[in-house]
Amino acid sequence: MFASGQNSRYVMAQIIFKTKFVNAIYDKSSGKSKYISCFAEEVLFRPIVVTDEYVLGYCNPGELEEYVAENMLDEKNRKTFNELIREDANPVILKYHFK
Repeated sequence: MFASGQNSRYVMAQIIFKTKFVNAIYDKSSGKSKYISCFAEEVLFRPIVVTDEYVLGYCNPGELEEYVAENMLDEKNRKTFNELIREDANPVILKYHFK
């Protein structure tokens, strides 16, 4: 297991399975688990802090394109994204909101 977190409804973990990062999500309310090998956005997901409203993760600027697809972002965040992928700076904190 690489990263994990939970809130009042879900337990989430990023695991390495056969040299590939995948996600396991357990829904406490239904008692069901899901194994997610890839998201529709084709990005990685590293759940470090999980609240009822959002999930926080992180990555290095050089890895940003693996965790965030540019088309997921609004114009303001797209500009920041393009600046960050060019920098060799501190890690980037990612905030994913539940839909």
